[in-house]
Amino acid sequence: MSKSKEPEATYGPYVLRPQHRHLAKIAAKEASRYALHHVALYSEVPMLVATDGRKIVYWPIERAKDTESEEVIPPDRLDPKEFGEPVCLVPSELFSRLPGGSAREGWRRDKATRTAPRLLLRFERNGTKDAKESLTYTATVETWVYGKSVASAAYECPTEGRYPEVGAVFVKPKRKHVRFAFDISYLSDLAQVLGPPDNAVRFYFEDEKSGIRIDVPAKGETPQPVAVLMPVTLQEG
Repeated sequence: MSKSKEPEATYGPYVLRPQHRHLAKIAAKEASRYALHHVALYSEVPMLVATDGRKIVYWPIERAKDTESEEVIPPDRLDPKEFGEPVCLVPSELFSRLPGGSAREGWRRDKATRTAPRLLLRFERNGTKDAKESLTYTATVETWVYGKSVASAAYECPTEGRYPEVGAVFVKPKRKHVRFAFDISYLSDLAQVLGPPDNAVRFYFEDEKSGIRIDVPAKGETPQPVAVLMPVTLQEG
């Protein structure tokens, strides 16, 4: 995995959220796709990217300026060509081991102190800039309570690996795009009903206010079900 510029000595700290543990579900599991077993760290945005080659999640992460305030930069601000190369590949195990919690409430509060912990992700370079062929990073997840680090876990992150050019397939919203919103949990129910053998379905929609037709390409004379998913209204801004 080539680098577009010299690697930094440190990256972060970044703020981890309960939802980040789901990145482990997106990463590949096949033994032949070792690099995709990892979650890639990009520093220009910054963001975490997970893919198995068929689906991709781009997740901007908040940089902790100190131990209190954060900022987040959406990838839409950049031209996808500016994503560059990932800094390093983070083992998906790091994310699967994150504690539970809800997106709204954050990490679960300690029963004794009634205080929710704060998790920070840091990266430190191992070796020197001259030893690029063996350069690695150590990712450390630190747990903070009342402004003090109370626990940490370390993971080795390689910099070598063939990771796809995720910027090449990133889709930025444009005026010509037709946007539609729907309850994503319904897709699981419809998948069980439609049940295509190759898991492939077709989407049809006219505008953001019309229903979304979902059907299975007909094969032979067997009647195929047709579903319509009703849109939902989002409050934006």
